[in-house]
Amino acid sequence: MRKRAEKPISLQKSDTIMDIEKLSQKIRELRNVKCFSQEELAIRSGVSLRTVQRVEKAETTPSGETLKRILKTLGTSYEELLSQSITVEHPLRTLKGTNEYLHIFEDKLIINRSVTSEEELMQTYQKSISYLFKSLGVLIVLTLLFTILAVVFLFSENIDLFVMTTSFAFMFLGIIFLLMTFSSGNPYIDRNHIVKTKIENMKIGYICFVIIYRDGKRIKERVFTFNTRDLTYVQEGLFLENLITTYEVEQNNDALVPIFFIPVMSVLVGIFNGFELMVISICGFIGMFWIIAKMIIKYVKNNREFA
Repeated sequence: MRKRAEKPISLQKSDTIMDIEKLSQKIRELRNVKCFSQEELAIRSGVSLRTVQRVEKAETTPSGETLKRILKTLGTSYEELLSQSITVEHPLRTLKGTNEYLHIFEDKLIINRSVTSEEELMQTYQKSISYLFKSLGVLIVLTLLFTILAVVFLFSENIDLFVMTTSFAFMFLGIIFLLMTFSSGNPYIDRNHIVKTKIENMKIGYICFVIIYRDGKRIKERVFTFNTRDLTYVQEGLFLENLITTYEVEQNNDALVPIFFIPVMSVLVGIFNGFELMVISICGFIGMFWIIAKMIIKYVKNNREFA
């Protein structure tokens, strides 16, 4: 039996201006409910940001393909969107972390810096994205600065300072890699896309709730950090909302690596007197490469296991 072709979406010239305005308003309202920024909706639906802006302002009649992509990303259809009433959702539970709040909905998780209404969630979502890009901008500038200094010290044959500035450049480059890979800034996670969750003890006064989820064809991690004293409170909230099935806490020793290198560097500096900068730089290289290697291994393992 031949499969029936899907009826294309189209807005005819006979549609009234009111219909287009109503469509634009509902798209904007549903985007806010889904906690998408205009930029993210554009990326996820594969259309330009300018197109999304014009559609939401009713400045243009979107083509059938454009409308289909936008509505598919928002999880609805043209007919359903016009008939349904968009209502603001409220989280089932909100958990407080060190710098963010975890808002638990029936179908999604939202992690950002707001504890109030859905409208404020959207505003702080955009602030989180902006803060991430500003942080990346500072790190990129620092990486370029230390790279230039490394080249200058290399040509001036100051090997100690060359090694030290190179290690700092690699360190900032590693941080950029980790931020872009594991902290995309996106606070919205569809619960249907979650493949694994776990709680990790960082051993320095903080506990992490790690969410491993599908984002397109990639597997990503999102981390919600809270104080150790709030462990029981967070565990109970996560368990009651079916985000964890056990109260088990895994141990993560990554944060202890820099602490471990302090006595090692002290001993090596005493042994290799006169090469303090060289010793500190080499230890920094080893620690940074170890962390990056572990992150890459974890990323590859998650993609093989869950993709």
